Amino acid sequence: MVWNSNWPVGTQSVGQNQSTGAANTTYIETTQNKDHFWNIGADQDGYHRKVSMENFAATAIGAPDDPTIPTGLEGVIYLKTTSGTVQGFYRNAANIYQFIPAFLTDSFDLTSSYQNVVAVPDETYGQFWFFTDDIGPNLAFGYFKAAGGICQAWAIPQFIGGSITETVPLTFGNGDKASGLNIRVKSNWISPQKLQYRIVYWSI
Repeated sequence: MVWNSNWPVGTQSVGQNQSTGAANTTYIETTQNKDHFWNIGADQDGYHRKVSMENFAATAIGAPDDPTIPTGLEGVIYLKTTSGTVQGFYRNAANIYQFIPAFLTDSFDLTSSYQNVVAVPDETYGQFWFFTDDIGPNLAFGYFKAAGGICQAWAIPQFIGGSITETVPLTFGNGDKASGLNIRVKSNWISPQKLQYRIVYWSI
């Protein structure tokens, strides 16, 4: 199915133009229904069903990494590759914001010595959570920054009952304990066991 740009044809009668016009109408309805409600119902028509976008910087050779804001408009939403994955961005007159973070999730066997849990992309920052399981206690919550090929990570102390500071059960690698782009961890006092982690990050 293709769009017939040369329509109506002035040298043809209304009857001769009818089939091409019907094909164009079908094309519009089929194409609009990819991302919109179109001829579905009065309460739905015209609204978005979903939003599908290409990687902006990959749509054409020589395209810029970020689109410009059209005259008279306030901002643009788009996708582009950053830190090895395609992510969502928003641009206004003030700045460019990555509004959809990337994430890493898996499990590992904790030990009492520093170990590399997972490597994060360079030039990113983010947060992490470490659990005994999906519904178990939050053993550690913290943040990290990866820049210049080095990842620095820190745990944030937690509170029990709103008043007592819990000893941080996990120590994370920073300073001379950092190693490349790895988030590193060791046990402070809990027994070696399998832990799960959830990591979200954005580009710096």
